[in-house]
Amino acid sequence: MKPICLPMCLMVLASACGPGAAPLSSFSAAARAPGPEGALVCRARLTLPPDGLPVGQMEADRPINAARPGFQRDWVLAGLEAGVPWGSIVARFESVPFARDFSEWLEDEGFWDRPMFQHGHECRVFEVLEQEEHPAAATKQVAARVERFPAGASRDQLRAWFQGVKVEARARGYTSVSLLYSEEDGMASLVYFQDVPVSGRDITAPPPTARQPPLGPVNDLGWSAWTISIWFPFQPEDEGREAIWPMPGISP
Repeated sequence: MKPICLPMCLMVLASACGPGAAPLSSFSAAARAPGPEGALVCRARLTLPPDGLPVGQMEADRPINAARPGFQRDWVLAGLEAGVPWGSIVARFESVPFARDFSEWLEDEGFWDRPMFQHGHECRVFEVLEQEEHPAAATKQVAARVERFPAGASRDQLRAWFQGVKVEARARGYTSVSLLYSEEDGMASLVYFQDVPVSGRDITAPPPTARQPPLGPVNDLGWSAWTISIWFPFQPEDEGREAIWPMPGISP
């Protein structure tokens, strides 16, 4: 296995766009209705292609993904688990319907039919119950952890529980933490990030979040990863904000 191939797979995972991309007008009017912010969390075991890192192609694709209706931010994550490469995306949207439409668009475009995803994938849509992000956190969201667990409580009860989670996250020095919830699945999720000095960023090594106790209930539904890239909204006829590439040596 060549470790350098790992980021490539994740970059392809994030760039679900191209000539067949659906036009903006194809999204339903319901997606524009007010409501809680939405999130899409996808995870896939990867079959690594033999060629190099397509960071240039990813950067070319970014304006299409980041211009989708309701798009707010997209974190492209990569990690090795027992030597096996896994990829994740955590995308945020203005509403839950926007997040659901984006998930359906990935399926309709045949994105998950690519050979590198032959082991299957999983995507879940959540609403964002609450979040805390420190100033300038986007440049310091380097090591990530995603935890998922049965909700077992109401929205208000989860929000009350999250107050203690935020206190612990601050004590650990995390740069952001979000609480997600899916009433349909009866699941809740925590997504949080930590800064790491440049000298400690190594895509072939476990991130620090993998060695720390989970913030949420102890279970086997969590994973840690490095942030490969962070995307921001891209408006038509506008170059938009440049993506952030936290990992040394991985950028266009």
